[in-house]
Amino acid sequence: FTVNPLKKRLMSTHSQNMKALGNKDKYTWQELIQIVTIPLAGGMAGADLTARNTVFFGLTNNKSLISQMFGGKMTPPHLGWGAAVTEVEVDVLTGEHAIIRSDLLYHMPRSVNPVIDLGQIQGAFVQGLGFFLKEDTQYSEDGKTFITKDTWEYKPPCVKDIPQQFNVAYFRPGSVSGLVYGSKGVGEPPLLMAVSAVNAVRECIMAARKDSELEPWVDVDLPLTPARVSTACAKDVLKL
Repeated sequence: FTVNPLKKRLMSTHSQNMKALGNKDKYTWQELIQIVTIPLAGGMAGADLTARNTVFFGLTNNKSLISQMFGGKMTPPHLGWGAAVTEVEVDVLTGEHAIIRSDLLYHMPRSVNPVIDLGQIQGAFVQGLGFFLKEDTQYSEDGKTFITKDTWEYKPPCVKDIPQQFNVAYFRPGSVSGLVYGSKGVGEPPLLMAVSAVNAVRECIMAARKDSELEPWVDVDLPLTPARVSTACAKDVLKL
């Protein structure tokens, strides 16, 4: 259940939510999401639930915090940009895949330490591979028992899941104004570039289905585990 702090934030953000939320103290997650995402009267499409972080630098204890903030000691929000291309091979019977190559380009106008940034980009990308392709959580039908308790059932990425050829480059052009020594956040944004591997696996699924004279497109759920890939490929072993 979601309790009052989130309700208070929603009500203060959009006056339309106040009427929709009413005086109820607790909401199920499904109820809350329905309230904040379905357009309400007045055309409000939803509430901003984004968590944000603000970084301060160059502060001194000799002046008030407020005056230093207005004096430019607060970093502005900045976006993380990146692009990725991934090549994979898929066993259409077992659904297992191998990542042959991944090429990543991440926007980093200036690096405080390029080697640390490289490790962060590669680590986040591999974390994304686990999120999108491996790490499936399962519960019993009644929802009371967690089945994937350890690595016998829960499959995080391992050594062979890392791209065989793993290239990372920095895109240097761009303003460094307002950033800490010109460096941008790089801890987790590259995780999203792992969706390139999902798209590559999907292309393999579509090719396999087309080869079997099936409709190429098929809906699949994430994570795109080997079992789901095998089912989506729909290969009849008797026809091989």
